[in-house]
Amino acid sequence: MCADGVNGMYHVHPWWDKVVHGMNSASAAIAWSFAWRRVSDHNGWEISSRMIAGICFSLTVAIGMGYEVYEFFGKVFFYTIDQGGYTNTVTDLISNSLGAASGVAFAFYCDPLNAKAPSVGTTPLPWQASLTLTGTLPLTIVAILLSLDMILLSGMMVGSDYDRVGEVLLASVLISSLLVTARLAQQSQMKKQEA
Repeated sequence: MCADGVNGMYHVHPWWDKVVHGMNSASAAIAWSFAWRRVSDHNGWEISSRMIAGICFSLTVAIGMGYEVYEFFGKVFFYTIDQGGYTNTVTDLISNSLGAASGVAFAFYCDPLNAKAPSVGTTPLPWQASLTLTGTLPLTIVAILLSLDMILLSGMMVGSDYDRVGEVLLASVLISSLLVTARLAQQSQMKKQEA
């Protein structure tokens, strides 16, 4: 496509990276939304369309955050990736969040199975849904806070420092991992008590 090689579009057009992140997130959010609705219906879970949109938004943003952690590791520890830096990382998080929001909005209004779904869940969330939310909410909250910090405060909370952003990203991944581990241990304990 470009004379600059595989990553040529990223170097020639500064907006290309944002389009790629936004479109990837929108596509993933649509796919997750359609999949969660069908799994929910198949298993008899009465999850509302709004809750599925929330789960899928959080899951998609968390996946985007995971990719930014990958870029951080590549840049700082392995020197293998030329992407990175405060502005690139946070604008990627913004693009991921906007893409995820547009994807779940599309699925919310265009999935024909949502018309049959309850407007409010009548039963507690299945453990798979609560585990997904437990693992993804810390990442989503951090992504949104970093995005708002850049948009509203010009990076004042993290000092526009890439290393600090990376540390915040890694801390959120650690918190998510601990929460998922605790939730899985709780689920295992509940199964033992039932048996």
